[in-house]
Amino acid sequence: MASGVGVHTALSAQDMLSVQGIMAQVVAFPSWELFAAQSQEYRDEVLPPSVTARVVVEAGTGLG
Repeated sequence: MASGVGVHTALSAQDMLSVQGIMAQVVAFPSWELFAAQSQEYRDEVLPPSVTARVVVEAGTGLG
């Protein structure tokens, strides 16, 4: 799971895992708040509860 510039990093990791025979799915979250506002059915379709191994890529920023 990633948002913003983290999506590129997640897609690169997916490519590297694929070469090793490991299946991975990247889910882009343009807005975590909008995703959370969706129905539980939709959220379960995007992030199946049966999938327990998850990684989140999030860019950090330092402010002034």
